[in-house]
Amino acid sequence: MAAQHAHDYRLPRLKLGHVTPAPGSPAIGFVTNLRLANAGRTLIGDLESIPAALARRLPVEYPDRSIEGVFRDGPHRFRLIGLALLGAEQPAVGGMTSLRGLAVAASLARNNPTRPSGWVSR
Repeated sequence: MAAQHAHDYRLPRLKLGHVTPAPGSPAIGFVTNLRLANAGRTLIGDLESIPAALARRLPVEYPDRSIEGVFRDGPHRFRLIGLALLGAEQPAVGGMTSLRGLAVAASLARNNPTRPSGWVSR
């Protein structure tokens, strides 16, 4: 979290899958505004600069995600460097709600305002 205020910080890149990209592969967006929720157990970020056509397809075609990071010495030991959007791949960490599940929950919540919604895994 604090690393995002360091002088050498770069925005984490958004990419499709964990496959090592070929040299020159474009980022499809960036993760910004990192923050903690759920008593510090959940890392949340905003996805920015995603092409609109891809953004609409994310919940169905890329329903899961996985972070990529590096460990370093110093005050900011772990740095988030990327977020992989997973389509056919399964995430290594279980227990997270898929984007598809969150989109369905958000849609249901709009029709039933008493039901909690959000983009946070519980």
